[in-house]
Parts: sequence; structure tokens; C-alpha cells
Amino acid sequence: VVDRLAFVGRQTELRQLAGVLDSVRESGSGAAVAIRGEPGMGKSRLTEELLWRAQAQGFACHVGTVLDFGVAKGQEALPAVVANILGLPGPAPQAQRRAALARAIASDLVDAENEALICDLLDLEQREDQQAIFDAMDNATRMQRTAQALGALAAKTAARQPRLLVFEDIHWASPLLLACLAAVAMATRESALLLAMTTRFEGDPLDRHWRSASPGTPLLSVELGPLRPEEARAMAAGMI
Repeated sequence: VVDRLAFVGRQTELRQLAGVLDSVRESGSGAAVAIRGEPGMGKSRLTEELLWRAQAQGFACHVGTVLDFGVAKGQEALPAVVANILGLPGPAPQAQRRAALARAIASDLVDAENEALICDLLDLEQREDQQAIFDAMDNATRMQRTAQALGALAAKTAARQPRLLVFEDIHWASPLLLACLAAVAMATRESALLLAMTTRFEGDPLDRHWRSASPGTPLLSVELGPLRPEEARAMAAGMI
């Protein structure tokens, strides 16, 4: 068992998130949460505590981190989360990714009409009969359909086990990821699904335009400022 650093301060924010977890588990309907703060304010540490509590309550948890530099397609936040939802613990050979997708289709987690879109997210070659359909979509249609496919996948998996999806540093998110996050936020309304996103104040993409893509979906904002001096000292002592 890996020791976790003591959680210092942020008790008000943690109580908010713990209350959301309880509500999702008890009501079967979810929520979307934005955790905002400048670099070094503890967004990741608060998210880590949320993940630990969610796992302890029986949630399946999936985490994607958006980076400001290029990574292999399968390691980007969105493909990594999709692969993890389908049961792949990390980067996997193409045969394993294809087998995971086949199982998801057979178990009705992925609709046949969404196969090509999930296939693309997993960086798999399209089947010949799917390639023409996929190529015929323009970028806007492909983005919209991909977002809908992810929202449907998140909702179906949450119907089988409560889910927590975490996307960190979405101030660097692509338009496709932002569209997918809006679709997942929409899916939380009728699913035991909690979507948590961390972002900085500068470059925060959860603006009016994003909210209009997820109409009627409440967004809980948790904003982090500096720790009080005594809390900062306690945290430093714990790290030493």
C-alpha cells in the first residue's frame, strides 16, 4: 500500500466533493465539477483525495491528463480514458485494443453505429465497411458524433457501476475533448456518473460557449486560493 500525504486544508472544498459523491451514489444521477486554481494551488491533490474516496465507495475511476506537449495518440487524455473504460489498464497492443472493443460491442456498451468513432479514438484501423462511412463525415460531424459516442459509453458503463471520470488540466484541451466533456456532462443527468475537471483561471475553457453545449446541466465550481500560513506549514512538515 502506498502511503498518501496527509490532506491539509481544503476541508470546505473536500466536503463539497464528498457530498457530491454521496449524492451520486444514493440518487443514481450524477454531476459535473470544475476545480479551478492557479498552478501549485493543489488541484491535483484535491482530485487525488476525491479519487481515493470514490474508489472506497465502489466507484470505477478513470483519469486522463491533458498535456501541453505532444504524446502518442493512444496516450492522450481522451483515448487513454476510453481504453481504460473498456478494461485496458494502460497502453496496449492493437490486438488487445481490438479485442476490448469487440467485447464492448458484444456486451452492448458500444453501439454498432458508434464503432467507427470509438475505433478511431483507440487508434485502430477501420474495418473496410466502416471506412467509407467514417471518411464521408466532415470534421464537424465527426466531432459531434464522437462526443455523442463517448457520452453514450460513459452512461452505459455508469448504469453497471458508478463512475468517476477525471480530466486534469483541461485549459490545454482540444476542441474534440471539450466537445466530449460537454457530452459526458450531459450524460451525468441520468447516470451515476461524476465528471471532475481541473483547470486554471487563465485559459479556462468552461465558458458560456461550452455551457451552451451542455444545456440544463449544473456545473459545480470549486475554486482554490492559497492555503492559510498554518496549513502551508503543516503541509511542508508532512512532506519533510
